[in-house]
Amino acid sequence: MERGKIVLVELKVVRAGAKVALSPHQVAFADRAARAGVPVYLLVQHWPKEVFRALDSVVYAYQAGQVVEVAQKGLSVKAWMHWTLGDAQGLQEFLKSV
Repeated sequence: MERGKIVLVELKVVRAGAKVALSPHQVAFADRAARAGVPVYLLVQHWPKEVFRALDSVVYAYQAGQVVEVAQKGLSVKAWMHWTLGDAQGLQEFLKSV
């Protein structure tokens, strides 16, 4: 990541099902920011109740162009990147990519 660069990241947690709760305002904001040239990402932690440890949950990363589809279709949308929360290397790869 470049020094002084602005990056917007929306964080969500899904505990049951596959629906990602995004308000119309959040979707519109992500779309507007992306059109203005600001990198926007959506990180969704999928932590179903049957997964006991948070570190075993999966984090899905979506780019701005996927936010509308994720709002409509949830976790069925193929993520740009994903890793388990306990995998520091996955997070590092994401941070290098933004």
